[in-house]
Amino acid sequence: MPDKICGCSPESLRVSPGKIVAVVTMNGQHDLTMPELICEACQATWTAGVDDLNRSYFWLATLQFATLYATDVFFSFEEMKMAAPGLSCQAFLRMLNQPTVRFGRTGKISTDSFLKSFFEWEAVRFEVDNICKEEPFNCPACTPDMLAVSVDGNRKHYRFKNAARSEEQAIFEGVFIAKDEDVKRFVDHIHNTTKH
Repeated sequence: MPDKICGCSPESLRVSPGKIVAVVTMNGQHDLTMPELICEACQATWTAGVDDLNRSYFWLATLQFATLYATDVFFSFEEMKMAAPGLSCQAFLRMLNQPTVRFGRTGKISTDSFLKSFFEWEAVRFEVDNICKEEPFNCPACTPDMLAVSVDGNRKHYRFKNAARSEEQAIFEGVFIAKDEDVKRFVDHIHNTTKH
């Protein structure tokens, strides 16, 4: 949380409970409230945004902040999949649900929500690594030339083209990678204001 949200004295800030969210950590699911800061002097308010949550190592599952995943859950799932490729997502989530039940909490982690969030997190990490020129590992079968290929029949292109899917609003639009229009506008500005 920020130390100050306005020009008033820090003593005038009060923390109050905000929106109720489900937070999934390696200790299961917790129903918590997001903090809200309110300045009693000028009535200014602050609530956490996407960038605040990402800096605190949380990943949003929905635009409405209904579910948050601690990124250590994703790291653990990724590491377990590398160590035991046969591990299913349902088995991992059953393991995560055990502490929830053992400590008397309620709620079940949605497999669809978890997988969608995990794949979004992986895709963003991949793009950031590409932008930063980070090479996570070199695969002997793929480097320098592809030697082996494994095709999954369930991932054929025609299934995605024919699937009835709604266009969803991007959760992290403009946070990690600039929009194409903004980049084009910036490039045009540079070309128009410099002499070649």
